[in-house]
Amino acid sequence: ILDEKGAIAGASKIARDISEKFAVQQEKERLHAEVKLLSEKKDEFIAMTTHELKTPLTSLSGFLQILKTYTTADDRNIKLVDRSIKQVDKLSTLINDLLEFSKMQVGKLQFRFETFDLVALLNDAIEPYRELESHHLVVHANAPLLIHADPLRIEQVIVNLITNAIKYSPEGGTVEININERDGNVFVAGKDDGMGICPHLLDSLFSQFYRAVEPQYNIPGLGMGLYITKQIVERHNGTIKVKSEKGKGSTFEFTLPKSVTESI
Repeated sequence: ILDEKGAIAGASKIARDISEKFAVQQEKERLHAEVKLLSEKKDEFIAMTTHELKTPLTSLSGFLQILKTYTTADDRNIKLVDRSIKQVDKLSTLINDLLEFSKMQVGKLQFRFETFDLVALLNDAIEPYRELESHHLVVHANAPLLIHADPLRIEQVIVNLITNAIKYSPEGGTVEININERDGNVFVAGKDDGMGICPHLLDSLFSQFYRAVEPQYNIPGLGMGLYITKQIVERHNGTIKVKSEKGKGSTFEFTLPKSVTESI
């Protein structure tokens, strides 16, 4: 404090006790570290468990396939065998989703890039679904269409979108797949005639463990497929979006650059 001549006449200070604030901050940091540790242990547990489950499940699937070869078409037990195989396939899908999710959480999801024909890949991926009596698959594409990406992961995206289109169209119908190229990007869209999704649910659709399905529909799943799909597309510097209307089907479209930097 200065007097009228500019000389120092005194001093003034303000002191605040921040002990409580500091203690709260320390507690937040401790809780954050604890939650992070628990999350890492959870991811390790999921990875270990899913890996251990895959071995007996693979054996079970093999045994059922062998059993089917020894069961004649007119045997009444053939339906039980077929149902068992379908349930094993469903369980295998759930385990694979958990395994992919755990790899993604710990940053161990591997990508291997190469140049391939996207149209040929799509046709190979959907071949098992062409024989379905309940759904009719239609592909609109001009082959070949070369891109540089991870073929295994892109096939995973395509299969997930197609199986979703089929699952969420319990009454059957047509599933259309369109592939086109524009301005150095590739656009892949899958359209179904299924139950559709309410507009207010679309923003949460790609979240972890989220399922936009009503309880009366007995559709299996853990709500991780679209989350994994989005992560794969974004790791390719691409985007994915959805258009849907309740009762009028859905259209999922993802966009990829024709050439992706391998450093991602």
